[in-house]
Amino acid sequence: MRAGRVAQTAFSNGTGIDALRLGHLFAAVVTRDDVANGKPAPDVYLHAAALLGVDPHRCLAVDDAADGITAAASAGLRVLTLHHQQLRWPDTLPHHPGSQAHTP
Repeated sequence: MRAGRVAQTAFSNGTGIDALRLGHLFAAVVTRDDVANGKPAPDVYLHAAALLGVDPHRCLAVDDAADGITAAASAGLRVLTLHHQQLRWPDTLPHHPGSQAHTP
């Protein structure tokens, strides 16, 4: 896997990204306002992949919320999550939503 274009999915209009002056780091920012259905529906991740011109199966999501993990997995993305301050594949965590999200 190589680094490529990066998108951010966010709950609201992305003002936090703007306030932190991080917008220039992302090729696309997708919020709940940009899609018909918010997380746990896969819409935000599918829209982000489409904006990047990348097949969702070639994307990686990093999300720490159950709804986000479910959304990313439903969109066909590989998913990493934060657990006890470590990035983990959700399927390595007991009783964690999105346990089917990682495909080796």
